[in-house]
Amino acid sequence: MCIRDRSYGVVDCDTERLTYARAGHDRPFLVRDGTVTTLGGRGMALGLFDNTLFNVSEEELTLRPGDRLVLYTDGLSDVVNPDGQMLLTERLRAMVLRHAPQSPVAFCRALFDDLAAYQGSAPQFDDMAVVVAALE
Repeated sequence: MCIRDRSYGVVDCDTERLTYARAGHDRPFLVRDGTVTTLGGRGMALGLFDNTLFNVSEEELTLRPGDRLVLYTDGLSDVVNPDGQMLLTERLRAMVLRHAPQSPVAFCRALFDDLAAYQGSAPQFDDMAVVVAALE
């Protein structure tokens, strides 16, 4: 899969090189060889500050067969259970690792099932979106 939206990142399909920039969003996950790492880069939220203060870094990463990129909105890590406890990034990371071997479609379904189980009857207060890109 080639990501062609330059507002976030580009995968060069010939070299399998990902070039990306962050603009204040939660850091994407890279699932590789049974581990989940957080992609680096600095950046601040778009539109919140004067353009003269805006600063982002451009990062690069060579992808390998079997890698999974997981991009998500903070609504996933901010899910609250009925006791008022937020899921947070480390629990989300564990869910991502558990479902990583699945196809992207099955991965997303299983992840949202886990999130719904954690949330239980607590109200949803933020958007929830995830994109999974698999390099085969």
